[in-house]
Amino acid sequence: MDAIRKCQLMVVAVAVLAAPFATALAQPVAAMPAMMPVESVLTRVPAECVGFVAVRSLANMGAKIDQFIADIGMQAMMPGNLLGMIKAQLMMTNGINDNGGLAVIMLDPEKFGCDLQALMGMSPTTQPATPSGPLPIAFLIPGRPGEIFANYNPVEEQGCFKVDLPGGGSPAFAKALGSYTVVSPVLAVVDAVVSSTRPVIVPPGHADLFAKCEVACHVDMQKLAPIVAVLFDQIERQMKQQAQSEFTPPPVKAMMSVYGALLPMYKDSITQLQAITIGLRLAKTGIVIEEVASYLPDSTFGQLAAAKKFIPGPLLSKLPDLPYVLALGVAEEAPLDAAAMALKKKTETEILDAVLNSEALAKVSVETKDRLKKIMETWSDECTGAQVCIGGSTPGNGLFGVSLVLRAKNAKTLTDTCGELAQIKDELIKALFAENGSDAPSITYTASVGQVAGADVGVFELSHPELDALDEGDRAEMAKVLGEDKIRFYVAAVDPRTVVITFGGSQAFLAEAINATRTGKPIDNYPSVMEAMKELPANPILLMVFSPANLLAVVKGGVATIAGPEILQSHPWPMLNIQTQTPIAIGVALKGSAVHETVFVPTALVAEGVRTVMMVMQPPMPPAEEEDEEDDESWEDDEAD
Repeated sequence: MDAIRKCQLMVVAVAVLAAPFATALAQPVAAMPAMMPVESVLTRVPAECVGFVAVRSLANMGAKIDQFIADIGMQAMMPGNLLGMIKAQLMMTNGINDNGGLAVIMLDPEKFGCDLQALMGMSPTTQPATPSGPLPIAFLIPGRPGEIFANYNPVEEQGCFKVDLPGGGSPAFAKALGSYTVVSPVLAVVDAVVSSTRPVIVPPGHADLFAKCEVACHVDMQKLAPIVAVLFDQIERQMKQQAQSEFTPPPVKAMMSVYGALLPMYKDSITQLQAITIGLRLAKTGIVIEEVASYLPDSTFGQLAAAKKFIPGPLLSKLPDLPYVLALGVAEEAPLDAAAMALKKKTETEILDAVLNSEALAKVSVETKDRLKKIMETWSDECTGAQVCIGGSTPGNGLFGVSLVLRAKNAKTLTDTCGELAQIKDELIKALFAENGSDAPSITYTASVGQVAGADVGVFELSHPELDALDEGDRAEMAKVLGEDKIRFYVAAVDPRTVVITFGGSQAFLAEAINATRTGKPIDNYPSVMEAMKELPANPILLMVFSPANLLAVVKGGVATIAGPEILQSHPWPMLNIQTQTPIAIGVALKGSAVHETVFVPTALVAEGVRTVMMVMQPPMPPAEEEDEEDDESWEDDEAD
C-alpha cells in the first residue's frame, strides 16, 4: 500500500494527460483571470531523462477538449469545462498556470535503484526476489509549489516543499524550477531534475510533433535499449520454458519455437532505434495520432530506410469495391543501388534462416529449406508494390472477398513458382503437424483451371480429411460464406507486370478483381477517403483505410444471407447504424532514416459511436398505463353526489 500511496501524486499529471479520453463531459464555465506567460515545458525537461510525456499548453489542450466534447454531442453531461473540473477535484484551482505545459519525466531507473524486472514481476525464478526502489518519476507543473499545493499544507525548508498527499504514506517533494514546479515521491529525483544543466534535445522530426500535438510522448531508445534487452531476455527464457512443458499443445509449441527464433532479431532491431515519439492532436475533423520512429543512420534498418525510393502514384487504384471494408496499398519501390540491395538480401536471409532453423522445422530437409529460400528471394526481387482489399463479394457468391494485387517486374516469373511453392508449403505444414500424422492439412496447386476475364488462372487448394467428410448441408453453408465449398486461392497474371490473387467469392469475385486492375477503381479518390487523407503525411508509401460503415453493411448482408432477411426486420440492430462514410485511415511516410506514421479517426464516427452506446445503455421506457374508465366514472359519480 505504501508504494501505491507514494504514487498518489501521479494522479495530478495522469488525470490531465488522460483528459482527451475521459468520459466525463462538460459545459464551458467562466474564464479564469489571465495568467503570466511561461517558458516551454521542454526547456525544463533534463537531457538525462529516458523519456517523458508532455502537454504543450494546458489552456490550448483544455479548449480543444471542450470543443471535441461539444462536437460529439456530450457537453451536457457535466456543468463545467473538463480541465477546470479536474483542477478543482485535485484542489489546485488557483495554483496551476494554464499558459504553461505539463510533463511527466522518467530518469534512468538503474541509477536510482529501480529494478524494472522486479516491478513487472519478471525476476528470474532461480534467484530470490529482491525489492525494487520506486520508478524515478518526476512531474513538471506550471506554477509555484507553495501555490499549487496550498490546500495540502506544504512544509517548506530551504526551498524544498514537503507535501502530505491524501491517504497517508510517504510524502512528496517539490521544488521550483523557473516557471515550473518539480514534484516527485523521491527527493533525489527532484534534485536531479533541478540540478540538470542541459535541457533535452529532441531530434528535428520528433520536435515537429510537439509543435502541433496537444500531448506527446518521447522515448530515447538508446537509453532505454539496455532495459528493453533485459526484458526481452526474460521473455525468451519464459517462452523456452513453456515450449518445453508437456502441458503446452503441439501447435502452440511450434509457434513459440518460431517466435523464439525471431525474438533475438527483433531485440536487435529495437537497439537500432534512435528515438520514438507518439503525439495526439484534436483536428477539426477528427482525432489524429502520430508517431515518428527514427533509426540510427549507420544501423542496418537506418541505412535501408534511407536508401529506399518510391514511385509516386495512387495507392488504392486497382481494387474491387463491393464495398471495401479494409483497403491497403504500398507504393511501388524504385530499384535499390547495389550496396542497399546487398544489405536488404542479407537482412532477409537472416530472418528466413532464423525461422527455418527453428526447432519447429527441424524435420524439414535442407534441400526443401534451400528451395524455399530461393523462391522467397525471387518474390522479394520481383515484387515492387502491392494493394490489398478485404470487403464484400459479388452478389450470390459468398459473404466476402480478399483481393491482393502485386506489381512485379515480371508477372510470369512469380506465377511460375507457384507449383513448387505449394509443394514446399505442404511439406512445411506436415512438419508443423507431425505429431498429428495424417490429420495435417495439405496444399496443392493447379497451374491452369481455364480463363477468367481473359486471364489464365491457377489455383491453390487447401484440403483436410475433415473438409472432405463434410455432408451436403455443411457444404452448402460453406458455399454461403466462401462462394464455393472449397478453400481456394486463385492466381492470375493479368498483364506482364500485374498478378492478382483472391480468396473467397469464387471465380465471380476473381473476375471483379481482375477487371478492377484494368479499369481502375480509385478508392483513394473517393471524397470520403480524401477527407481522411488530409491529416495523413504527404506522399505516403503506405496507405490503409478501414470503413466501419461498410463493415456493418457487409455484416448485415451476411446475416441476411445466413439467417434470412426477415431477421433484419424483426430486430432493431442498434449497433448496425453507422452512416459515416469517412474511414479510419493510416498513412506511413519515410524521411531519411525516420518512419512517420499517422492514424486518423473521424469525429463524426466517434459521435455516432457515442450516440449508439448511449442508446443501447438507455433503459427501455415502461409501457404507458391504460386509463381506467370505470374508476373515472366512479369518481365523477362521487363528485355528483
